[in-house]
Amino acid sequence: MTINEIIAEVMANTTNEEGKAIRQVEIIERIKDKYQLEVTQAAFSDRLKNKNMKTNTVIEILDVLGYELVARPKKGGRQEYVAERGEGRSK
Repeated sequence: MTINEIIAEVMANTTNEEGKAIRQVEIIERIKDKYQLEVTQAAFSDRLKNKNMKTNTVIEILDVLGYELVARPKKGGRQEYVAERGEGRSK
């Protein structure tokens, strides 16, 4: 599954406070509020289509939807690493 497909699946399965499917505009508002970024509807749509989405973008979207980006060994092992948003993100 590609990261774009994962984000689409997460968005499709996430509800807002009223229990309704979350809309892109709500995700954008959450990103603006939490990360103080200026994100337009067009820019957000472009980000979702980008096959080489930046890690910070992935983390921000997943974070406001209540998810996190995790790295874990393919075979066995118990160690997992949670990716955090890098500092110095330009606004």
